[in-house]
Amino acid sequence: MKKIMKWAGRSAWVLPLGLMISGCSSESGTSAVDENHGAKTSSTGGAKATAYSGAMQIAGGTYQLSPTICGIHKEGEAYDIEVEGPGTAPDGEKLYFSLSSTGNAVRLDLGVDGRFESSDRILTGGQHVTEPFALDVAGGNLTIAKLVMVDGNGQKVDDHASLKIDCSN
Repeated sequence: MKKIMKWAGRSAWVLPLGLMISGCSSESGTSAVDENHGAKTSSTGGAKATAYSGAMQIAGGTYQLSPTICGIHKEGEAYDIEVEGPGTAPDGEKLYFSLSSTGNAVRLDLGVDGRFESSDRILTGGQHVTEPFALDVAGGNLTIAKLVMVDGNGQKVDDHASLKIDCSN
């Protein structure tokens, strides 16, 4: 590998990087368990995947969430949490939800329900768009008691939204 890298220069990083990225993606509908802490992760792609449950209360109604990925890993006292999956807006419209503890970000893409789909109609919150939130973890239950959410234009939608997700299935 070292000879290839010396010979090919920067382009030698393309193949190893692509292999690392594809190794992180599990599109087969399988579940993985973090052996150190027992947190389950499920990804869609197959016919049947584990669906976790959750709800986000935002001014105007409750957004029902059915995350298919619930990754929880604890390192010392810090958690690395990634949750995402489809859901339904109060009016029945489909949506795609994502939560990242490391990015301190929550996002709802309205009108789409796929992992790599995006929408120009979003609701988002967290340290880079509104203000940081505190994520409480109790077993597989995740809670954000106060979350400031804005729309895609940066207009405040709610400054006391809340989120509860059960990743314990």
